[in-house]
Amino acid sequence: MFVHGLRRAGSKIWMSSDRPPEFWPLWLEADIENLSIWIVEHDSAPTRLRGHSMPLVDRANNVLALLLLEERLQRGDIYFVTHSFGGLVFEQLLRTASERSSAEPNVNIFVRRSIG
Repeated sequence: MFVHGLRRAGSKIWMSSDRPPEFWPLWLEADIENLSIWIVEHDSAPTRLRGHSMPLVDRANNVLALLLLEERLQRGDIYFVTHSFGGLVFEQLLRTASERSSAEPNVNIFVRRSIG
């Protein structure tokens, strides 16, 4: 699971410096058997002058809710590759999930399978 940092709308994330640029996470998928690539997209402007950014705790809660609903993410290990603000989103997501894990078995399983 790839989670990008701050960015401007329309910017290309996870692209190689090749000409033409290539989406390099697909190289991993081609090289590693039974690997699926997931991208967490989120609006995250560095300032209010450049767009909108949801508060970190809200963003993490929203991403966690979506990940828990996705049936294709119910099995296997989940590895997170994060950059900058994406790392903060992931950290808050795991903090929130850990707090909920004792009361919610599906969240507990998610936390145990998440590797950052």
